[in-house]
Amino acid sequence: MLLTNLHYDLLYAFCAQNPALNLYFLGNLEALGVESDICQFWGSFDDDGALTGVLMRYMDGWNIADGPGCDYAGFGRIVDAHPAGA
Repeated sequence: MLLTNLHYDLLYAFCAQNPALNLYFLGNLEALGVESDICQFWGSFDDDGALTGVLMRYMDGWNIADGPGCDYAGFGRIVDAHPAGA
């Protein structure tokens, strides 16, 4: 699911659980926000609606911040279908 500004707090809290590994995500969130032309975020959610992973596109680069239950296959489909390519 493509995340919007409504998801900022949820997204920030997820990435802040491991700030050393997710510094790139946190920096882009703070500098660009969730809805930017050059940076986008998608979320993976479990059945209870908890965020389990985040896919971030910055220009033509892709990164994943993951947790238990992250939908890697779903993120792969997003990357494959996106105009920026893999």
